[in-house]
Amino acid sequence: MSYIGRKGQTAPLASADLPTNSISTAHLINDAVTSAKIGVDVIVAEDIAANAITVAEIADDAVTGAKLANDIAISTTGAITTTGAFTSVGIDDDASGATAITINASEQVGVGNAVPHRVLDVMSNAAGITFPLRVYNDTADGAGEGVGIQFGCDYYGADGVGDQGKGALIYEPSTSYARGKFHFLQNSDADRDGPVIGDAVMTIDNSGKVGIGTATPSSYFSGASDLVIGNHTGNHGLTINCATDGNTRIAFSDGTSGTANRKGSIIYTQASDLMSFYTNDTLGMSIDSSGNVGIGVTSPSSDFGFTPALHVYAAQPAFIIQNDTEKFEFCMNSGTDHLRIGAGSKNDILNLEASSGNVGIGIASPANTLNVYGAWNDLLRLTPNSGKYVTLTTGTTSFGINANDGAGGFSITHATLVCNGTFNETSDVGLKENIISIENGLDIVNQLNPVVFDWKNTAKGSNSGFIAQQVELILPDDVSGEDYAEINEDEDQDSPQRYGKAINTVGIVAHLTKAIQELSAKVTALENA
Repeated sequence: MSYIGRKGQTAPLASADLPTNSISTAHLINDAVTSAKIGVDVIVAEDIAANAITVAEIADDAVTGAKLANDIAISTTGAITTTGAFTSVGIDDDASGATAITINASEQVGVGNAVPHRVLDVMSNAAGITFPLRVYNDTADGAGEGVGIQFGCDYYGADGVGDQGKGALIYEPSTSYARGKFHFLQNSDADRDGPVIGDAVMTIDNSGKVGIGTATPSSYFSGASDLVIGNHTGNHGLTINCATDGNTRIAFSDGTSGTANRKGSIIYTQASDLMSFYTNDTLGMSIDSSGNVGIGVTSPSSDFGFTPALHVYAAQPAFIIQNDTEKFEFCMNSGTDHLRIGAGSKNDILNLEASSGNVGIGIASPANTLNVYGAWNDLLRLTPNSGKYVTLTTGTTSFGINANDGAGGFSITHATLVCNGTFNETSDVGLKENIISIENGLDIVNQLNPVVFDWKNTAKGSNSGFIAQQVELILPDDVSGEDYAEINEDEDQDSPQRYGKAINTVGIVAHLTKAIQELSAKVTALENA
């Protein structure tokens, strides 16, 4: 075996070891390759095969003593041609003087950059958009294949193994012309395995739709799939964070100028914990920190000194409740102080007038504290839980009270009834049975005790009449009710004792009439005697 010897050796290589045209003495001048640069066994005769390094491939002084350091070998795997050259700073790809690849003293590599600042610094100085780095997989042609960049750190320290890289960015082709998706991968397993497509935490598909937690955002509703968060398992959410005195906002726009960039928005004011909803850049609804709702107003408030659960403000506010067949409307007319409640074609079921406090039922502008307007024969019906009822009826010249209390009677107590006109009691024969003429009318009248008295309620003054308990002893059928007694607030307010006993004065009139008839008969008899 022969070697390239040290400087000064008279026969460093035998002619048999260097085939014709390998390296001639014309191209290795004195001291061009010194003994200090090519040591023993660095390049052996077996490593320089025929035509491995030709005269045409190593020009004069192209490889100098300054460029071949100890332990740098040139094997027959490839060739160094005269197209480029090793220069004093790197590799010139076309011998033009512009360095293509630079390796500096810090072992940083620059591609297209003679002053690299990172381990690998790739630069392309050209106008417009450039692609100085291309990562390519020529065989990837469908789902589950692709090309990417993997990220990892040797967390396990100096064991010489490390992990394969838990994070990665890959491109996966999914349709023709290599159109596909970008996947951001994160392998969260506590092992040294690298990520796979199933570890995707975020995906951007070819149409620009983004999926966080799902690799198929386009499979969701097309009208709301530009950003899809989560999948069909576990809990998912979105958090927007800002300063304690700032606002967080979600805006909905249809342009970039004026209010078009915020036609709709949801704003959370951190300082007051207020959530506001805007439409057409106008406040529509707000919810304060206590959960109170304001419609058209930022801070729900009341003139009664409390905070309302719902506060509606508008030029003509309205609130509607509707089902499949009907709807009720609560509204205030613009420029008025009326609250109107209506349903269907009946738009004045109830009107409340703020300035006067008047209430109107069936009428738009109530002129009295309670103004009821409706059909004359059933204007107002009072129905207790017994099912019996009292109705008030009115006409152009008459007013009526009709009662259904099971006995056909109606009484007014603790009040004076004034009738400017005719007061009639129903007395139709069709409503009566067991009709018997009164006898001994004079005897009954003589037992009655007409009195004059003062009411305990001094506002009612004095009256003349009868005492119900006295009349009851003579005419029990013409007295109703129970003895009067004071009723406390915690007692039954519907007790008959609250009203006391009442007299059917028409019944007394009937006995008075009979007594007069009997007296008239006696007078006639005396006159004819």
